[in-house]
Amino acid sequence: MLSKFLITGGAGFVGGNLVRYLLANSDVTSHVTILDNFSTKGSLENAKGIKDEFKGKVTLIKNNLYSASSKPELFTMVKKHDYIMHLATCDISQSSINPEQAVYTNIHGTREVLEACKKYEKRLFYASSASVYGNQLILPIPEDTVLHPLSMYAVTKLTGEQLCLLYHDEYNVQVSIGRYSNVYGPNYFIANPYSGLITKLLALFKKGKIPQSIEVKGDGSQTRDYVHVSDIIYASMLILFSPRAIGEIFNIGTGIETSVNQVINLFRETFDVRVYHTSDNHIDNIRRRSLNAEKIRSKLKWTPTVSLKNGIDGLLRNV
Repeated sequence: MLSKFLITGGAGFVGGNLVRYLLANSDVTSHVTILDNFSTKGSLENAKGIKDEFKGKVTLIKNNLYSASSKPELFTMVKKHDYIMHLATCDISQSSINPEQAVYTNIHGTREVLEACKKYEKRLFYASSASVYGNQLILPIPEDTVLHPLSMYAVTKLTGEQLCLLYHDEYNVQVSIGRYSNVYGPNYFIANPYSGLITKLLALFKKGKIPQSIEVKGDGSQTRDYVHVSDIIYASMLILFSPRAIGEIFNIGTGIETSVNQVINLFRETFDVRVYHTSDNHIDNIRRRSLNAEKIRSKLKWTPTVSLKNGIDGLLRNV
């Protein structure tokens, strides 16, 4: 039986790729509704592009989730769909600039989604973030480590997780949580001020300016765990559909640390990039990160399939 999916934040980078994946799999999906506030030009253009590509199979709805006026529409949409995937978020840079917005979107908005899923008994996937871990001494980081969120974004995403677990324990809401590591891939938003390193390098390549330069915060030795968006989407779908995932939290990462300098060197195989270093990034102050993905491997049989080199090569071929 074909299913209807409601994707909050479906106009974003990950959300848009998820929507495209669902609509391209006609043996699974009959219709997708994107619920988003379209707060950036990139997200609105992304949503319109999806609608044009998949005519008649996608609906766009502007909704802020947390406002009183938006609540009836949110509940109506949840009722009409089989699966809910909650990706809407106030991102890390926005949360730093406007903490109140982060609280409204990431906490109150998540609670409203949970209330709707509780009322209509819907299956829910909640997209969380590796930022909840903060700085850790033991890497790769397992899910059961003590959490040290270091930003308003991380605090509000962690609160969203806790709400999900509460609604599962107290009200039997069938919810599962995926903690995303650093995601990259096609359909990226160059205009986003907090776009990742890979996106910024791709933007330089697209401009075709030689010599080119990029600003690096700190000495470039800081590491992240880069996961291709196609792997993120497949993991998210496994978590959504598996009965073994209900009430559980899963890391979605590769377990591989890659430094900023190593990423830049991968691009240098194709074109010259000049680097200038500035003071450290004070938004999250994370020096090293990689996620232990043993839980999702053992329980759901997921492993990443796209290496960072192959992922970057694929993006460069399509610029």
